[in-house]
Amino acid sequence: MSVKISESEWKTALTSILEQLDDQQYKKMLFCFCFDKIPKSVQTSKSREEMPQTIIQILGVDESISATNEAMLLIPRMDSAVQDKLRPFVDKLSIKQEEETKESEWKTALTSILEELEEQQYKKMLCCSYFDKIPKSVKTGKSREEMPQTIIQYLGVDESISATNEAMDQIPRKDSAVQDKLRPFVNKLSIKCKGETKESEWKTALTSILEELDDQEYTKMLCSCFDKIPKRMKTGKSREEMPQTIIQYLGVDESISATNEAMLFIPRRDPAIQDKLRPFVDKLSIKCKEETKESEWKTALTSILEELDDQQYKKMLFCCCFDKIPKGVKTSKSREEMPQTIIQILGEDESISAINEAMLFIPRKDSAVQNKLRPFVDKLRIKQEEESKGPQRENLQRNLPAGGSVSAEETLRSVRTEFIDRVSKSNLDQLLNKLFDSGIINDGEMESMRIKPRADKAQDVIDTVRKKGNDPSSRFIAILCELDPNLSRQLKLRDD
Repeated sequence: MSVKISESEWKTALTSILEQLDDQQYKKMLFCFCFDKIPKSVQTSKSREEMPQTIIQILGVDESISATNEAMLLIPRMDSAVQDKLRPFVDKLSIKQEEETKESEWKTALTSILEELEEQQYKKMLCCSYFDKIPKSVKTGKSREEMPQTIIQYLGVDESISATNEAMDQIPRKDSAVQDKLRPFVNKLSIKCKGETKESEWKTALTSILEELDDQEYTKMLCSCFDKIPKRMKTGKSREEMPQTIIQYLGVDESISATNEAMLFIPRRDPAIQDKLRPFVDKLSIKCKEETKESEWKTALTSILEELDDQQYKKMLFCCCFDKIPKGVKTSKSREEMPQTIIQILGEDESISAINEAMLFIPRKDSAVQNKLRPFVDKLRIKQEEESKGPQRENLQRNLPAGGSVSAEETLRSVRTEFIDRVSKSNLDQLLNKLFDSGIINDGEMESMRIKPRADKAQDVIDTVRKKGNDPSSRFIAILCELDPNLSRQLKLRDD
């Protein structure tokens, strides 16, 4: 949903900001370059009380926020008396501008995608159910050049990305000419949706936590770890409104951390609070560790790529282990951008494995590369060995096909095509969740697979797990047998 900035609220805040300025600061603000659009005669003839309306009238809401922010940096007035009133509007403007930039970029990409479609494909796309919000008269009345703006206007940016992705799956257009333009937006949307779901869950939990506090504890909490929230917001917002306010000012992660610190400070370490709070604190802790680990791997990978000459670098990118990265991305991204791109598309664990394979293939087995790569390969190997020793191992073996001479890995290879053709989308999504919960696939792999069309997703999941070895493959079979007994019997993965 697009961010809307209320003109009346901004006028009230701007009036309050101008009241905080002494005469010298007020004059300095008006004669800043950022207010050059306001005629000097207007600047001198209007009273301070009239000036907020004049500024907004001449500059508009967005530009007046930006100009006031620049002026406060120049004067300077960085104190809370001014910044507590100004900062919420600057933050909203920043989010709004990011959304507008995203819309412009998506419109350009969508225009390019539609140009790639032949006439029959273009008509098939518009007739997909995902575009039902667009009236038929509009579909037929608008030219292909006008359609990107029309699609975004009716569906919005996020829904139009999702609808285009589904349509390209149906047409089908899974080639790089379309996917290289579409995939970056689909990936970003997937990450955004995951974040929004988490925010909703955290807001519900935080609401419940605040309900557990008595008035003294609630006041003590707000005065402890929430300095970013202006005092007037703390006193002006009701307890019911406060969860949204806390998340708005601090963000999800920081608000989890601040609430945790506050509960230690009050203190409220009892189950009534901790049972609601602890799952989010634990997830945040894991996320921080993963981000630290990913950051370390990105630094090492950057250093490894710097060791390669141009021929070795090209040879690495076109290894089969990097097939998931579209050719257009490989050629358009600089060497400096490639580490982040590799990790984003493959995930941390798979990217370590892929780099290791590529260095054997090039080959670069010398210490200049291996000293940087080996610690991560060793940690990944240990992690995979530990995962294979889970308590479910004995039970999981029960669902292996009869005939112990055939490994689970080979079994998956033999049923691969049938699995891809037959598995349903709903069962496939459940399978992904169970594989993730069991630690068989990681965050990066989960995100990469989750947004793909059904057949691509099925192919990706069975190939990814199969390549991890016999034990992950056997666990995959066991989970599938439990989840979809009918398909498991068709694939001869179970005897009953």
